[in-house]
Amino acid sequence: MGNLCTSASYEVYDPAAPATLPGNADDLANLAGTTTLHLPGTKEYEICRKDRTWLLDPVSFARPSAIAVPKSAEEVAAIVKFAIKTGAKLSIACGRHTHESIVQDALMIDMSHGLDAVTVDPAAKTVTVQGGATIGKVDAACAPHGFILPMGRLHTTGCAGQMVTTGAHAYCERMYGMGIDFLQSATVVTGTGEIVHCSATEHPNLYWAVRGGGSSNVGVIVDMTFTVVVAPNAGKFYSGSYVYLNTGLFGMPSRQTVMDHVLECMDADRPREYSISATFVAGGINPVIETHFWFGDQPAAGKEYFKKDAKKIGTCVSNTMGEHDYWTGIQRFSVGPKGDQAGPAAYYYKGLMPTKVTAEMGKRIVEACKGPFPKGCQPLVLMDLMGGKSQDVELTSTALPSRGLYWVVFLVTWTPETTGPAGREFAVKWVRDLWSEVARLDSGNSMALELTGDVAAVPVEELATLPMGQQGHSATGSVWGVNEDRLRETKNQYDPKNVFGLTHPGH
Repeated sequence: MGNLCTSASYEVYDPAAPATLPGNADDLANLAGTTTLHLPGTKEYEICRKDRTWLLDPVSFARPSAIAVPKSAEEVAAIVKFAIKTGAKLSIACGRHTHESIVQDALMIDMSHGLDAVTVDPAAKTVTVQGGATIGKVDAACAPHGFILPMGRLHTTGCAGQMVTTGAHAYCERMYGMGIDFLQSATVVTGTGEIVHCSATEHPNLYWAVRGGGSSNVGVIVDMTFTVVVAPNAGKFYSGSYVYLNTGLFGMPSRQTVMDHVLECMDADRPREYSISATFVAGGINPVIETHFWFGDQPAAGKEYFKKDAKKIGTCVSNTMGEHDYWTGIQRFSVGPKGDQAGPAAYYYKGLMPTKVTAEMGKRIVEACKGPFPKGCQPLVLMDLMGGKSQDVELTSTALPSRGLYWVVFLVTWTPETTGPAGREFAVKWVRDLWSEVARLDSGNSMALELTGDVAAVPVEELATLPMGQQGHSATGSVWGVNEDRLRETKNQYDPKNVFGLTHPGH
C-alpha cells in the first residue's frame, strides 16, 4: 500500500497555534525537570511532531500544546500524573499510524524517540519490545536469530499502539496466529500514573485488556515481552505478487475477472499455509496486485500449490513469485522503490470485517473503482484473507472484539497541493459511501471498524448505527461485543478518570 500513497508536503497545512499547556509554573517546571519537554516554536518540537508522521490529513496533523519524550517508565508515569493534576489531554505517538497520535492542544507523549529499543533473548526464544518500536525494528532484531514475531503488514507501524492493542494481524497469522497471542507480559503506566507489570498471573485483567482492547485505552505500554516462532527453512517462504493492468488487451484480465479470482482465493477452506492480500488501485487501467503467500516449511510445496490452486489467471505486467526472505522480503512487500514506506501523505480510510466477501460485494467494489476521479485523488481497496490459527483462540480470551476471516479496507489518498479542501471532501464521501454499501450487503454481523482521521469520537457515534448482533450493549458495545463488560470493568479499575479518553471516549 505504501508505494501507492501520494506524496505530500508537511508545509501544506498550517494548523492553528496550540493552546498553552495547562498547569501553573511550578507544575510545568516539575514536568520539565522530570522528562524532556519540547514546546511550540522550537526546532525539537517540530522534529518530534513530523518525524515518522506520514498522515497529513489536516484533521489529524495538528499542533500539540507540548511534546514530552520519556526515556523510562518513571518518566511516562510523571507525565500521566501531570495530566491527571492539570487536566491536560494526552495523546501517544509511536509509529504514527493511529489518527489520534498528534492532537491539537494535547500533551503528546512521544514514545518513538526515547523508548524504542528491541532486545532478543535467543535462549528463552523471546523478544522484548519497548512501546515506541516499530515492526521493522523488531524484524531487524529477530532476523539474525531466525525468529519470527507474527505481527504487521507495514514495517513502519508501531508495535504497541496500532498493533498489540488492536490485535496485531499479520500476513502469516493463518499459519502461526496473531501477535497478541504471543504476548507474555507488559509494563503499563495506567490512568492513575501507576507502573504495573501484567501477565497471565499478575494483573490478569490488565493483561487481557492490552491485548486488543484499543489503542491506549487503559494505559501506556512501556514494554512488552513476546515468545517467537523459529522460522523454518531459514525464513524462506514461497510467495510473491501478480500485477495485472485493467486493459482487457493482450490476455490481461479485467478488474472484474481479477476480483472473481481474488474471491475464489479468499476461501475459508484454503489451507492454513496459504494467504492472499489484494490491492485494487481504482481508475482507468490502474493495476490490481494479488500477493500470495505460502507459509509452509517446504517452499516446493507452495510452488506446487500455486501451480494448481492459486495460479496466474492471465497476462501480468509483473510476476515476483518465488522464495522470499520473511524479514526483508515478505515484510517489505508494501514498500516503495526506495525501500521505505512512502509519505508523508493525506489519506482517509475505513475498514470492515464482513462474515463473507460475496460476489455482489465484489461487483460493487469493481463498479466503484471505475472512476473517473478528481485530479490528485487516488482511491484504493485492500482485501486480506485472515483467520486460520488466529481463530483457534476463544474470542473472550483477549479483549479483541473480532477474529474475523476477512479484512476489507477502503482508502483514498489525495495531493493537498492539487486538490485543496475538495480532496478530503471527495475522500470522505467515496470511502464512507462504498463502506456503507458493502456493509449492508453482508448477510451476517459485520465487524465494522472506523479507521479515519476524525479524532472527535467518530468510532462510538458511527459504529452504533451498524448491526453488530450485540443487542443490549451500548454504542461502545457495538465495537467490543461480548468483551464490553469486562473491558469496561478493567477500564474503570486502571483508568477511573478516563485520562486516556482522547482515543476512546466511551467510558
